[in-house]
Amino acid sequence: MGFGSLARRSGDLRNARRTTAIAGFLLAAVCIIPACYTSNPFASVWYSCLAVFGLELTVGVSWAIPLDIGGNYAGSVAPS
Repeated sequence: MGFGSLARRSGDLRNARRTTAIAGFLLAAVCIIPACYTSNPFASVWYSCLAVFGLELTVGVSWAIPLDIGGNYAGSVAPS
């Protein structure tokens, strides 16, 4: 289930964004630990890829917030 379907189904944009961000950061946190401690290089790469995927889930949410705040001037609100 993606962010858009969660937002449409719940009708609460704030909680949909929060849930997406939390899920992404939790996935990254859970996967980076075995990536660091496994002795198998293929498993390490696999866990690292899952961790980066979790972080990338949060990018859309991170850019949506400045768009909500700044509107047409979102570039001046966004962190550099």
